[in-house]
Amino acid sequence: MAFIALREIGVLLLGVAVAFAASLAGDAGRNFGALVVAILLPIAFCLVRAGLAKLPSENSSGLRHVAAQLSLGFALIALLVFEMGVAMFAGAQGIPAGVWVVLSVFGAGYVCLFVLAHTLSRRTGHHAI
Repeated sequence: MAFIALREIGVLLLGVAVAFAASLAGDAGRNFGALVVAILLPIAFCLVRAGLAKLPSENSSGLRHVAAQLSLGFALIALLVFEMGVAMFAGAQGIPAGVWVVLSVFGAGYVCLFVLAHTLSRRTGHHAI
C-alpha cells in the first residue's frame, strides 16, 4: 500500500511540474492565453492519468465495484482541481496562504482516494489500478 501512495505522490509531483510549465505562459488572471494554457494542460494531464488507471474487475461484488469506481472518479476530480489551481495561481502574486492550503487538501485527497480505490479493487480480486 505504501508503494501505491508513493507512486501517486510521484504522479502528483509530475502534475505540479506540468502545472508550473503551464504557469510559464504568464499570469492566468491577466492574460487570456495563459488562462487557456493553465486550464488545458492540467486537463490533458488528468486525461492521461485517467487513461492509465485500471478499473476494478467486472466480476467483483456490486458494492465494492461501485465504491472503487466512485473513489477513483473522485480521486481524478481532486487531481484535476489541484492541477488547475496550481497552474492558475503559480505565477500570480498576492495569493493568500489559505488558497495553497485548500489546494494541498485536494492533492492529499487525491492520494488518499486513489489508495482507497486500489484497496477496494484489490479486495475484489483485481490487483492493479
